[in-house]
Amino acid sequence: MLVETVPSWLATMRSIDGTQEAPGDANNPTILAWSDAIAHAFPEMARYASRYADDTEQAWCGLCVAYCMAANGIRPPYDPRDELKSYLWVDSWVDWGTPVLAGQARHGDVLVFSSPHHVTLYEGEEGANYLGRGGNQGNRVKMSHYRKNGIKAIRRPPFPTALVKDPWQEVPFGPSSPRFRSLIGGFYSSTPMETSSGPVAIRMNNPGAINSVSWVRAYPGYVSEVETTAGNKSAIFETPEHGVAAWYRLMKRYRSRGVTSIREIINEYGGGQDYSGYVADVGARTGLSADHEIALEGDDATLLKFAKAMFRHEAGRETPLSDQQILYGFNFERQYARRGQVPAPIAQSEFPLKADNPLLLILLLMMRSKEKRMADDPTTLRQGIDIEKVLLPLLLQSVLTGKQIDITELLTVALTGKPSASAANTVPAIWPEPWSGALQQPADINALLMTLLYQTLIGKPGPGGTTSGEPEKQEVAPDKNPMSRPSVQLGVFGFALSTILQALGYLGTPFGMGQSPTETGTFATLVPLLIAAIGGSGGFGALANIALKLLNGFKRQTK
Repeated sequence: MLVETVPSWLATMRSIDGTQEAPGDANNPTILAWSDAIAHAFPEMARYASRYADDTEQAWCGLCVAYCMAANGIRPPYDPRDELKSYLWVDSWVDWGTPVLAGQARHGDVLVFSSPHHVTLYEGEEGANYLGRGGNQGNRVKMSHYRKNGIKAIRRPPFPTALVKDPWQEVPFGPSSPRFRSLIGGFYSSTPMETSSGPVAIRMNNPGAINSVSWVRAYPGYVSEVETTAGNKSAIFETPEHGVAAWYRLMKRYRSRGVTSIREIINEYGGGQDYSGYVADVGARTGLSADHEIALEGDDATLLKFAKAMFRHEAGRETPLSDQQILYGFNFERQYARRGQVPAPIAQSEFPLKADNPLLLILLLMMRSKEKRMADDPTTLRQGIDIEKVLLPLLLQSVLTGKQIDITELLTVALTGKPSASAANTVPAIWPEPWSGALQQPADINALLMTLLYQTLIGKPGPGGTTSGEPEKQEVAPDKNPMSRPSVQLGVFGFALSTILQALGYLGTPFGMGQSPTETGTFATLVPLLIAAIGGSGGFGALANIALKLLNGFKRQTK
């Protein structure tokens, strides 16, 4: 198992990254609680620690660094006779610990600046700047750049004196580590050191296979580095989205040096080697000339093609990342560069028709399991799908392999009426095939959904034909089918529309479900269902008769 030895106080600082002041005049209880943690580790500081009670009025960079030290048994600066020599004051850190010469700083060393008047932890260097992670940096804990000419002191923490955990912690990663994940629920690798789990670009969540240099080591999501070829150390990231974002940052650095065309970028990537084959491969996959200039803003469609071609070349196979993951990585770096802080997850509405939306899945299964007349011939039914038969292979695949059902695959089945190839291949040979026709390969969910919605709402086959094979002729009495009633059709249309708006994030979810339930969402779902239910049972006729009788009675009374 590979381990990264990092000072535990720096690991603590990384773990609270993103903590910020509460809006307005309110205080963040998390920040105030750091004083309690310091007092718990060093009871003699309790009275001094209790003085910090307002993060909106008092600077808290010293408190943040002191908390990271105290949480790991290291005594922060404190003098009961002189408040100016205690940790809330920046200058109290100037003589604390042991001095470190410029150019010899290590991760976790304390940086004390006179301009600005600030204390933070060393995370690396970039040109004329130190990279410092600390509190009260833009009213939050984050990484920031500080000019080297503003440094006043670099100090290395003393040995811990309180009985707490080992100050040098091993940060493990592997299948059991929770740190590896996807920021938007897509593919990721949790086994960066297992060569059997794939090539470097895939298993290390580093799709561009970029090398570990100082700015990469300071980038959000960086975990460690491994020498994969002689002289080349590849970076390992917590998420593939972080890896994409770092690749995008590298492209920006190239552009700042005038390296903008496909040929120039790839030759720069190779460090002067002959990468003509690489250039030709990317050109063939993108359909772009070697001298085509890659725009980093304003043309994400071309940038996405270029990135996927490079990621494929680096991995030697197609990238397992979805387009959404790659686009998220681009936007992550754009926001991080613009704001200087790790961006919040992108809102659901920026990725419309997300495959794991439960309301959308319910709607599709309802729509596909019902029969509807085709407007061209009211005696002809467009057949829905047999949910049990097409979903059974997916369920069997899950039982036999222990893998969770993929929601995108489930939606593809619901939209096409055919099982996926992966599910069918898992079914034993003796299993009778409950379907006919070719197996369904992974599909474009949005395209299939648009075809289905066109067919459902208009009542005619969508462009390219029907979605579930040849329709069967059946004799049906139109007036006997509840779906022929306008009120039922209106209710179904209203329910479909409200569900789609909820899936897109424009309406809240109903009945307290989901992450953003609202009364409007409940009404938008309930009213169409009531209209359809009353209309389907002939209730509108009964209601109309009652209303007519009441009206006639009212007229007789007024005469």
